Amino acid sequence: MPTWPSLPEPVRGSISTAPRENILSYSGDVGAPTTRRRFTSRLVDYSAQLFLTEAHRLALDTFHHTDCQDGSLTFDMTDWIGGASINCKWTAPPQFSQAGPSGYWFANVSFVKIE
Repeated sequence: MPTWPSLPEPVRGSISTAPRENILSYSGDVGAPTTRRRFTSRLVDYSAQLFLTEAHRLALDTFHHTDCQDGSLTFDMTDWIGGASINCKWTAPPQFSQAGPSGYWFANVSFVKIE
């Protein structure tokens, strides 16, 4: 399984997390509506912005395209919140924008943490 490359930490204040809705409600023919968990695992959406050098940008692009086969494979990484080892899957390719003429880049990443 691919492992997140050695990249700088996300830009301060850019990490966003949101657990996905995991409840399914339905009504039977008789009685009160019933609710249950939709999935046995918990999914948490993550997004963040990274400030990268050109070498880091190439490493992240190669990681997504080659190692994760354009996002089709899950990957392991150290959680930016808490430091535990987590399993993740891309929800979109990384988006890069140039940070001026300095050769630095901003990268927006989004993936789901699978618990």
